[in-house]
Amino acid sequence: MQYAEQLLESEGDLYSRSSASKKSLSTSDRSFMSKILSSGTLSDRVSALTLIIQESPVHNLNTLGQLMNMVHKKNRREALMAVGSVKDLMTINLLPSDRKLKHFADQPLGAKNITREHWILWAFEDKLKRHYFDLIQVMESMAYDSVVHTRQNMLNYFEELLEQKPEQEQNLLRLLVNKLGDKERQLAAKASYLILKLLNAHPNMKFVVVKTIQELLLTKSSTKERAQYYTTITINQIILSSKDSNAANLLVDVYFDLFKKLLTITKDKDNAETAEAEKEANSDDEATGNKQKKAADKPKTDKKGRPLKVLVGQKALKKAKEEADKKREEEEKSMDNKLLAAILTGLHRALPYTKMEDSAMDGHIGVIFQIAHAGNFNTV
Repeated sequence: MQYAEQLLESEGDLYSRSSASKKSLSTSDRSFMSKILSSGTLSDRVSALTLIIQESPVHNLNTLGQLMNMVHKKNRREALMAVGSVKDLMTINLLPSDRKLKHFADQPLGAKNITREHWILWAFEDKLKRHYFDLIQVMESMAYDSVVHTRQNMLNYFEELLEQKPEQEQNLLRLLVNKLGDKERQLAAKASYLILKLLNAHPNMKFVVVKTIQELLLTKSSTKERAQYYTTITINQIILSSKDSNAANLLVDVYFDLFKKLLTITKDKDNAETAEAEKEANSDDEATGNKQKKAADKPKTDKKGRPLKVLVGQKALKKAKEEADKKREEEEKSMDNKLLAAILTGLHRALPYTKMEDSAMDGHIGVIFQIAHAGNFNTV
């Protein structure tokens, strides 16, 4: 590896001194480029670095390193601009479209007839793979930025890289799927749209995408109901065909798992309401009797026997809290019904393409019977 890196470095030095570096850019152009790099605006400097890398990526690896240093800047605008530029370089100029990059250790080092060019290209590919992984890590941190615009840009970048290049596809898919649980509704909806766009470009990824969604969002007890809802309305829009029986089988399993979760939530809520009603009934029984009733009717007094004044602000605060609790309960009930409707829609679309054994379907019949009596289906 050290020998290959030395060859790569010497090749870059030779290129910078040779006339080959002046074929695409004249001396005056290079002088202008140097001036831009030293005193130009941020946009001009990024464009100049990008142009130099495009001229010969293998020989300008140090320039790519400069651009990667800008990616790590704390200045949001500079880092975002550099990330976009490196992303474009990777998709257009650097990454292969038909395979993943290899580390140097994974190359056929023991093969015969290995030339100097082989060592140089293998060393370059190893460094490029490390730079790309570094870029993905920076993009991951930006995907959780406090600024919505930055997070939205990262979503678009994840989908573009997934659609165009196979490199780091598992990590990129994980990052894209996780945004279905973003606290901003518009970003969760955007993630749903981009996942469906990806599947439209690569239909063979249906099973992998559904499996990733199942592992990251639907099997965790900590996943919020809103994230489950956006996840469900994403997978129930996947277009299936007779060739997608494996994906359809997995979708059916996912839907029934969600059914079981909804049943558990419904039972827990019913038990909580029953316990609360019993508690109120017991308190009412204890409050019966003339002495207790009179004591209850007496206004609260201070130490001198004077009635305590209830401030208007306290009444308003108590009323606002009660209204907020009531509204939250209504929203939760509405979300349950919407989620139930989304699950049923997906199940209706997936079942015609499944190839499941009768024993597997028999295990789901009991769940269907229970859920049919546990929800309101009048929700669109």
